[in-house]
Amino acid sequence: MPAWFPRVLVLSLFSIWVLLRLFYKQKQRKHPPPPIPESPKISISPQSPRQSARVNQPNEGLLMRLLRKLLVGLFVLGTLMYGVVLPYVQNTHDWGRWLYLYTQIQSHDWVTWGGLLLSVLGLGLFAWSHQALAHYWSAEVQVRADHQLIQRGPYKRVRHPMYTSLFCFFAGVSLIAANLLLAVPALLVSLFLLARTPAEERLLTIHLGLPYREYAQVTGRYFPTLRKKKTAHRPR
Repeated sequence: MPAWFPRVLVLSLFSIWVLLRLFYKQKQRKHPPPPIPESPKISISPQSPRQSARVNQPNEGLLMRLLRKLLVGLFVLGTLMYGVVLPYVQNTHDWGRWLYLYTQIQSHDWVTWGGLLLSVLGLGLFAWSHQALAHYWSAEVQVRADHQLIQRGPYKRVRHPMYTSLFCFFAGVSLIAANLLLAVPALLVSLFLLARTPAEERLLTIHLGLPYREYAQVTGRYFPTLRKKKTAHRPR
């Protein structure tokens, strides 16, 4: 396999991911969430959803938002370093040769093709999850004023398929590149998503109440589960 081929694959997949993100952000701007109710009702019953004055507002702290943007920025920078900068400097500058020597990992063709398959699956699941969430998607940890329990598409069996899609995509491009400039930021972003999942589930449990707790008992967090549903709630 020629040396340029993995770079072309990584840059192509990365471009598709960026375009998908821009497309769904633009789509969300055209269909914004409804306004906050003037007099939200607070329910203390564990069986009822709870409305909060903080709906439509980010529930992440400033440090968490900055950390998320920093890690995503490192992934973007690492991808561009690997796919654009490194090919030009590794044969023309001493520091470029050292950078390539200490960041490139020996790999095999079957690993590259496996990474391509994983990345494509991740992008497909990414688009499917966005389609199912519609305007309820947000890069922040937050709920909407009219937030509903989504149980259609991949959310029928998995609570966080969007995160699963990102895990697959990051792992796939890392396998294709076999380079630490890209793999390390991808790993850090994945660990960040793993760490913030419990906070997101706590917020959804507070807002949606018992239906979400029952939903969580019969679905997998990132992958489907074999557990069967005991109490039925119609998908919305």
